[in-house]
Amino acid sequence: MRIAVTYENGNVFQHFGHTEQFKLYDVENGKIAGTNIVNTNGSGHGALAGLISALNLRLPASKSFTALSTLPDTPP
Repeated sequence: MRIAVTYENGNVFQHFGHTEQFKLYDVENGKIAGTNIVNTNGSGHGALAGLISALNLRLPASKSFTALSTLPDTPP
């Protein structure tokens, strides 16, 4: 599974529609298998939805953002 989190300067970015980056987490067997940062080119809500679809991503519910912000940058 791949999870996308809005991202800026090493932290979760609080405004989905204005995020310039997503941090992608590839999860396998319940563990982080890898991460990647993808630029959005500063697109708005509609364009971001297209990017998410094109990258085959899942976005966590907002309550999950805090937990995901504490995940390590590299797999264990």
